[in-house]
Amino acid sequence: MISRSLLAAGGAVALPACLAFAAAAPDGPAPGGGDREVPAVNRAILEGAKIWLARGARYDAAYFEIPYPDGDVPQDRGACVDLIVRALRHAGIDLQRLLHEDRAAHPAAYVTRRRLDPNLDHRLTVNHLAYFRRHARSLTTRADPEHLPEWLPGDLVYYGRSRVWHAGVVSDRASASGVPYIIDSHQDAGGVSDRYLLTRWGPIIGHFRVEER
Repeated sequence: MISRSLLAAGGAVALPACLAFAAAAPDGPAPGGGDREVPAVNRAILEGAKIWLARGARYDAAYFEIPYPDGDVPQDRGACVDLIVRALRHAGIDLQRLLHEDRAAHPAAYVTRRRLDPNLDHRLTVNHLAYFRRHARSLTTRADPEHLPEWLPGDLVYYGRSRVWHAGVVSDRASASGVPYIIDSHQDAGGVSDRYLLTRWGPIIGHFRVEER
């Protein structure tokens, strides 16, 4: 997640904290996914997100210099975007390399005018949106009962409100009414959590299903 005011800035930055808020499920958790077929890549993404949930990486959106490709911020920390990157990498997808290369080849597809930076390109939510809108399957952003079956565990969800964005992985847990939980990294819980969030953070501006590569 990053504020719009930073998009045109250059140099190293500290990523602003995700402004997510805790919300209790109105009717308690229940297994999600039902009898729907979940693609293998979704299962791997979900497994990756759960690994970082179990590790308890604390929230930290600071800028880090990291290796390229296959680079990562320190293992004991990360922001919402780092959870996405790590979950995808568990599925064999190096978003750091793919997004950096795509932005270099297609700069007009990206809103940000920052210089190319392999330490940061894949850690900006706005860049995720630009990449996945062109390289993943875009799905419904509605979360009413009619459209809930279109949300599968391992899908990616992106939110936008005011001057901030946020992102998470759809969980295999859901409320009793079928609203899926979201695995995300956020400041109010201090790190990664699996919680009732889909309809609570703000407007949903992206829902993507990553294809196997």
